[in-house]
Amino acid sequence: MLGSIQNCFGANFIHPPIDSILLDALFENLHGELKRNIGEARKIRWSKFDSDQYEKVIETIKKAIDNEPIWTIERYWRGYQ
Repeated sequence: MLGSIQNCFGANFIHPPIDSILLDALFENLHGELKRNIGEARKIRWSKFDSDQYEKVIETIKKAIDNEPIWTIERYWRGYQ
């Protein structure tokens, strides 16, 4: 968690790793097109993403969190627990 710096400029760009932990949690919690996009990403495997696939996942995440700062996606990432 970013704590007191959560509203700084850089907080708009950082996020937890886009890994299988995050993709699995998103897949469990999203619906419709967002879930389909994450499902496609899970099939590719995060370590094999090209630039376009990575950007598609980032755009899906931004839609999923309704334009909150992207770091807030960490609520779905169990890697820190």
